[in-house]
This record gives sequence, C-alpha cells and structure tokens, in this order.
Amino acid sequence: MFRRLLVWAVRSYIGGPARSWVFTSAALLAVRLVRSVTGRRELIDLSSVKPGDTLTIEHLPISHRRQIRDIRRSKRQERKAARQTAKA
Repeated sequence: MFRRLLVWAVRSYIGGPARSWVFTSAALLAVRLVRSVTGRRELIDLSSVKPGDTLTIEHLPISHRRQIRDIRRSKRQERKAARQTAKA
C-alpha cells in the first residue's frame, strides 16, 4: 500500500507520462537503496516454542555478512595456530 502511494506521488509530482518514467525509476531506485541501507529486515523464527520457554532477540550492530566474515577469519586463525603447534 505504501509503495503504491509512493509511486503515485512520485509520478504525479514529476509530470506527464511521456517523461516521468525515467525520473520515477530513478526516484524509486533511490528509495529502494535508502530502505535497504536503513531498514530492518523482518525476523522469521521457525523454532517450536513451548509454554514457559523464554526467547531473547538481539539486534546486533554488525551485519550478517560481516559476522560470517569474522567467523571464517577466526576459523582460519585457529587452523593456522593448530598447524603451528603441530609443527612444534
């Protein structure tokens, strides 16, 4: 609904239909870019929850991609350390 309203507002603001598609596409691309950078993705939890269970949801200041990179880097360092101790 919000997206349709936004598209309508941008199109009516830009002008006629002959030239507005270029500006509309650029404006909507910018909106999508801003939303992807600033917006939060929705969380879907498929685990089973029983009465009495407690769930803790944390929003981390680090992105998922960065978190995976850090995990891979730490695993590489552990393997390297294990190889060096095996040599010694």
